[in-house]
Amino acid sequence: RNYVENGSNVGVINFSDRNISILPMKDRQKIYETIKLYQGGGTTFHIDDFDDYLSKAGFKERKITDYILITDAGIYNLEALLSYFSKVQGRVTILWIKTGQFKENFQSIKKSLKDTVTLIEVENEMDLPKIIVGKSFREYAESY
Repeated sequence: RNYVENGSNVGVINFSDRNISILPMKDRQKIYETIKLYQGGGTTFHIDDFDDYLSKAGFKERKITDYILITDAGIYNLEALLSYFSKVQGRVTILWIKTGQFKENFQSIKKSLKDTVTLIEVENEMDLPKIIVGKSFREYAESY
């Protein structure tokens, strides 16, 4: 599922202690910059902000939306996130960067979500560009 290379609009929310987001677009550079941005720790899933974003992006009216969450599972309000994603109608993919630090949180994620959620364990975060958006992002990431 390489959305950008297939001409799809891609929206990004980079959440940590605050959200940095871009509405769905085809601007590959801006998409990649937002995905790659590291904000530091203190990750909180801001549910109200996420719902507002989905409304602004027009996703609330769509039957199928793909959600891809990249995390080390160090999310302050993990239970709220699990509850939210257990109810969405779209496809959910969670990429867990295995740090060991949040292994128990990841086990909670695995137990709490429906079987339709795809969980991918990533040993090395440097593998993420190959997994999530393919060749064009890998080339972008390697240029920095």
